[in-house]
Amino acid sequence: MRSPQTSEYQEPESPSLQSLPRSRTKSESGSLLNRIARNFAALVNLVGRWQLIACVAIALALTQLSLLILQNPLLPAELEFMQWFQQAIPPAIGNIWGKIFFACDAEVSATVVVISILVLSWRKLWHEAFFIAIAAAGAIGMNDLLFKPFFARERPPLFDDPTISGYAFPSGHAFGNLMLYFFLAYLLSAHFPKLTNYFYGAAIVFIASMGLGSMYLGVHWLTDVIAGYGVGFIWLTICLTLLKLSKRKFPSPRLPWQN
Repeated sequence: MRSPQTSEYQEPESPSLQSLPRSRTKSESGSLLNRIARNFAALVNLVGRWQLIACVAIALALTQLSLLILQNPLLPAELEFMQWFQQAIPPAIGNIWGKIFFACDAEVSATVVVISILVLSWRKLWHEAFFIAIAAAGAIGMNDLLFKPFFARERPPLFDDPTISGYAFPSGHAFGNLMLYFFLAYLLSAHFPKLTNYFYGAAIVFIASMGLGSMYLGVHWLTDVIAGYGVGFIWLTICLTLLKLSKRKFPSPRLPWQN
């Protein structure tokens, strides 16, 4: 006698509990990496490849220089260089550099910033006016409240001018004025592109003369000026990048009396 065959229903095998989260995790990590790559590519495109590379290289060099200054605030080689520099430069050229240095003091720079903000606001360039104010305030705050008190480096012993006080590293003149005048060169070049080379050329000559004047007068060590230039370039790049981002996301506001 044939035994009755019982048929049992078997559900199709479902994916295991381990394979499903793993596949989702892979896809999520892939999409996350893609987003990071796209954002990084957009950042490089916005900042500029070579400018971004320069910022990274400067940051690494400043780190090494800062460690050196913390270990040896007084470098004998720098003192020898300053003595040679002051003797090698003709007094007529040194006096011109010195006048340019004093033309870049805090009062003059603050006046230039205020005038720039007023002119930009009058031209309704709100983003530019806002970020040049942020750039100037940030430069003063970081240098006077953070960097100089942290390193507490004394000025060169050849320096003898009671009108200038405070610590030496990094140079506030080099930091703030590089940021300010290159920011202005960028803004002027955007409106007068045919004169771009002249704007940046004038800024380079002016800022370089200021740095040389500070060493000729004995106000700053060579490493003070180099560090000021480096920090100023990085801060300038950050501020200009934020300016570009703000103009993309937030268009200029329309005033009530404008049509």
